[in-house]
Amino acid sequence: MTTLAELVAAERSRQHLSLRDVAVRSGGLLSHTTVHAIERGRPTVEDKAIDGLAKALDVPVDKVRRAAGVRRPDTAEPFVLPRRASRLSRKERELVLGMVDALLEAKRR
Repeated sequence: MTTLAELVAAERSRQHLSLRDVAVRSGGLLSHTTVHAIERGRPTVEDKAIDGLAKALDVPVDKVRRAAGVRRPDTAEPFVLPRRASRLSRKERELVLGMVDALLEAKRR
């Protein structure tokens, strides 16, 4: 499993980014000193820093959370099917809802 420090170092190297580049790309969520501390293994990281790293390094926020060892919040954003799902028949939509129900039931166990 990749640690957050390893992820940040690898992405900075791959994208040829300085600490300041990452801070700027985070949109003000991170300072270069915070990025440096994270890359050196800072033990705790705030949600704001996770969001800033995901934005700055252009990686999914879930990947950053996993690397930081942070569980995903229990309250997820509402899930909305893409527009193209409107082309599904009524029977196909019922199958999709059945799959969702089965996944939620499996998750509860």
